[in-house]
Amino acid sequence: MPYALFAGASGLIWGGANFAPRAAVEIARQAQAGNWSAVQEIWQFIAPAMSLIWQGDYVQNVYAAAEILGYGAGQPRKPLARLPQHKLAVLQTALEPLQAYEKR
Repeated sequence: MPYALFAGASGLIWGGANFAPRAAVEIARQAQAGNWSAVQEIWQFIAPAMSLIWQGDYVQNVYAAAEILGYGAGQPRKPLARLPQHKLAVLQTALEPLQAYEKR
């Protein structure tokens, strides 16, 4: 997300905002203010999860992450299925830095 803002985009559509709404809003605010150090600082909470999600199963990961962080998005539409249990544990670990930020 911050890469598009660094490049000058005035907005974007980002799946990660579904599980990190507070962080996403704050990143957008700080980018509009030109406070790039704050953008980078906030991104560090999201980066572990996004790096994992970008590796594959994007939609399933976003749904699972939203559920884990308490934003409950339901289930992905067919033909997609829920994220497999073994991938869910890895996602949970990647979300740990973000959990505290989102609960602020």
